[in-house]
Amino acid sequence: MTREIKEETGLCISPEHVEYMFSVPNIYNYSGMDIHTLDLFFFCRVGDEAVVKAADDAAELTWMPLRTLNPELFGLRSIREAVSRFLVQNC
Repeated sequence: MTREIKEETGLCISPEHVEYMFSVPNIYNYSGMDIHTLDLFFFCRVGDEAVVKAADDAAELTWMPLRTLNPELFGLRSIREAVSRFLVQNC
């Protein structure tokens, strides 16, 4: 998982700074087939000096205050649910 984070964002995350939060089932349509998945969500701690850079599959990255996040603007149902749950737990 830390390798994937580095690949997508340029962030180096130590495994001790990663905390599993929860999982959310989802269904993705791929090539006309419904693919059942279980999406896992983690909380990762980074330093104040952390700089992100969009890479690989990420088109853009930015830091945002939690109060500005709107779960309804995320395209996937599981991501919307995860952001909503995270905000309830942390705001």
